Amino acid sequence: MLLLLLGVLILTALLLHAVLPLPKLHSSILAVACLMYAQLVLLAEVLSELHEFHATGFIMGQSLCLLGATAVWLYRGRPPLLHTQSIRVVAVLRGIGQHPALAGFALLSGVIVLNTMLVSVQYPDHTFDSLNYHFPRALMWLQEETARHYFTEEFRQLEFPPNVSFVYAWTLAFADVNWLSASQALAGLVVAAGVFALSREAEHSIAASLFSALVVLLMPQILAQMSDGNIDLTASATGISFVYFALLALRCSRTPATPVAGTQCHLCRDCLRAFCGHQIHCIFSVAWRSTRPGPVCILALRTDCLASGCRTGRELYHRLYFVWQL
Repeated sequence: MLLLLLGVLILTALLLHAVLPLPKLHSSILAVACLMYAQLVLLAEVLSELHEFHATGFIMGQSLCLLGATAVWLYRGRPPLLHTQSIRVVAVLRGIGQHPALAGFALLSGVIVLNTMLVSVQYPDHTFDSLNYHFPRALMWLQEETARHYFTEEFRQLEFPPNVSFVYAWTLAFADVNWLSASQALAGLVVAAGVFALSREAEHSIAASLFSALVVLLMPQILAQMSDGNIDLTASATGISFVYFALLALRCSRTPATPVAGTQCHLCRDCLRAFCGHQIHCIFSVAWRSTRPGPVCILALRTDCLASGCRTGRELYHRLYFVWQL
């Protein structure tokens, strides 16, 4: 059932993306991943307010989302879903084939990542944070059929942003705990796609961009995060996607990248600690090679201020909470 609903989720995202297509393959991959994540978050918030936060509610909600996306797709004249993108995939594969060493490295990377994903499903690795507040609150939401507050001595189950836990709750509604790391594995692939997209935005070649993405994907910490139940990779994936789409929106405001950037900004609120360092560095790196470095640097500074302000507010909330407990 989980794989079937995942297919419905992907199909809905593809239909919505076909209505407002993006011109490049890597931007399309990031946009479809954003639409999948946004569907689950929005659906979970609606079901929580209706007190229908359970498996049946998710099935009905995803069915309505699919019907709505299909209606919009038909109204817009049934634009192609995969035809133009498949042509670009062939072009990328031809580019890889011109570099035998890169092709071998890509094959080795695929084997390592696939093995990591299979092992994480058979032998899941749950960390301290996931066992203390990620999984418990997802199970509690399913039991209470709403994501509203409940009594607990672990304040993080109530205070921490819930977006990734919505994905965990959706997974637990249709599968066992062994599949909880699947969302983080997919987020790791999105991180690699984001690195490739930013490298292409900085006008590097396809081969160099792919090599950088594979190097990031094979980093030990990335592989470790792909096999556990934390939120770090999801936060990094949404953060790096926001940076990419915000750069596209700076170049041309009337583009589908603008609403996608706004959606990613909302989704990446889960963990702005991961948003302060690497993503800011990515923005300045792109600005170094950009023909319009001024607006790009302004985006970096505003993003840094936003992240720092949110972190300061969170720390202040923690202190006031503990004072109130005393």
